[in-house]
Amino acid sequence: MKKTIYTLLSLLILIGIAGCEKILEVKPTYYIDGELAITNKRGVETALTGCYNALQQTGMYGRYLVIIPDLTADNLDWKGTTQEYGQFENNNLLADNIIVESIWNAHYNLLNRVNYVLYKLPEISDMNETEQESTAAQLYFLRALTHYNLVRLFGPVPVKTQPTLNLGDNLNVPRDPVDKVYEAINADLMAAQGKILGSNPGYATNGSILALQADVALTLGNYEIAKEKATELIDGEYALEPVFADIFSGEPGTEAIFTVLFNEQDGNRLAEYFFPTAQGGRYEVAPSADLIANYDSSDTNRLNATIAGNPPYGLKYS
Repeated sequence: MKKTIYTLLSLLILIGIAGCEKILEVKPTYYIDGELAITNKRGVETALTGCYNALQQTGMYGRYLVIIPDLTADNLDWKGTTQEYGQFENNNLLADNIIVESIWNAHYNLLNRVNYVLYKLPEISDMNETEQESTAAQLYFLRALTHYNLVRLFGPVPVKTQPTLNLGDNLNVPRDPVDKVYEAINADLMAAQGKILGSNPGYATNGSILALQADVALTLGNYEIAKEKATELIDGEYALEPVFADIFSGEPGTEAIFTVLFNEQDGNRLAEYFFPTAQGGRYEVAPSADLIANYDSSDTNRLNATIAGNPPYGLKYS
């Protein structure tokens, strides 16, 4: 009897091993290797969408790039329980602050996506030269925007213009001086200038490039260049929204130069972090008294579209 049991157990083990080997050979359905994914125009378009999707990360415009600048500028007060936000409010960042880590990782995640699509782009045979130039221009814009965020947040940072194809490759690289980072930003914007075809909601346009060029020039004190680029932009297709609140309607309007799009299925948690608990939020941050006092008494349209309630909360991210 024991021999029979042992034989059966051995047989079951062998069947299990054989089954495991077969399972391991099955190709995953929700993941495609980059070498296989980006082989034609459709693959490039999908990968480009993935690059724009990275802007929605929590470490980017999904939360931290919206909240942290206003928190450090004293436009917001920390009201919640997440200590990392309090470190920003008190200008006392600790080395293990997960918000800082998330911002850093999100930006370099996006840079690697962009660099990989640029790396594969010359191999795509069913895209003509103009289409390739337009796609590359959008990628250059995204790379410039990402480096621009990084250099303003961290100072000297590694400039990444090549993809990391294998773990261990070009990962631990030194920081570049601030002036070198700005050189890379301006080089990408110059390479992208005027080359984007058409316009789609949530994607960069030639106007987006002009706006970023003006912003970078203003930051560097190059006021004539900033004026030139801003004037060209203002004289273009954009116009101020007649109703201020419409800027935050969720739909790109006449004033939107570049928009990171969210919807019910592909959302963010900004409302949760700004809204009070009575409205389902966590009230992590709130408009500061100084900010509210700085609104002119006649400026009710902007105030009422931005801040509501008592105690006050940020309304515009509803």
